[in-house]
Amino acid sequence: FHLPYWIISGNKDLKKSFLCALCDDELSSFNKDKKGYFYPLRLKFNKNEKLINSGIKFLEEIKQLFEDLDVQCSNIKINNSRFINKYGEINRSLYFNISARRYNLNKFARNVGFNYEIAKYKDFKL
Repeated sequence: FHLPYWIISGNKDLKKSFLCALCDDELSSFNKDKKGYFYPLRLKFNKNEKLINSGIKFLEEIKQLFEDLDVQCSNIKINNSRFINKYGEINRSLYFNISARRYNLNKFARNVGFNYEIAKYKDFKL
């Protein structure tokens, strides 16, 4: 699984458009803890255990697009728990977080953001 070369090598507007669509569908919402601090935004996918390395490379490509738009992300992590999908195959979760530091969340909101899922911004103000 790879991103198409034309997205990886595209200009910032193209990368932003791709990431906006992806974030609308797959990225967690802005949420705060009890003290008012934001949780990191998380991009997570489940992958067949046999395809973990391919899934990691795919997430690395997506993470690079965020970083090309000056949004800081964590390293990719693999959840230790395993689950069986409807086909009887073992799956694991792969994810990375977008840093919850205020300046980074502002960069995310300005440089990427959400197109249609405005409700994901309910707790966030620039």
